[in-house]
Amino acid sequence: YNLLALMTHVSDASLWMRLPDLAAGLVCWLLLSREVLPRLGPAVAASKPAYWAAAMVLLTAWMPFNNGLRPEGIIALGSLVTYVLIERSMRYSRLTPAALAVVTAAFTLGVQPTGLIAVAALVAGGRPMLRILVRRH
Repeated sequence: YNLLALMTHVSDASLWMRLPDLAAGLVCWLLLSREVLPRLGPAVAASKPAYWAAAMVLLTAWMPFNNGLRPEGIIALGSLVTYVLIERSMRYSRLTPAALAVVTAAFTLGVQPTGLIAVAALVAGGRPMLRILVRRH
């Protein structure tokens, strides 16, 4: 809400106030289409219907829940970024993406208590992260 308070110094027009949610939705789609879907396998990565289905599911969920000034769009973005970073950390056996995922989950949790869902990705990736840590030291 602090960002929205700063934005009101420029204008309090409805379209202007909804720009953060629009940006979050666009970044969510970019992450889904560039990071998540290609990792589901070559059949999904080469399938246009899979991308269209993912786009329709995202829009179906986004339009009714994230069209206002509520923080759910930012929480969805933070959760998706956390998931992508944890998955990338497991894929490359690197700890830097995992550390960034912890920071992202912390900021997402700070937005609103429902941001706890971002911490779920950390919990789910905890065992592989522990294996990477043990292997490195």
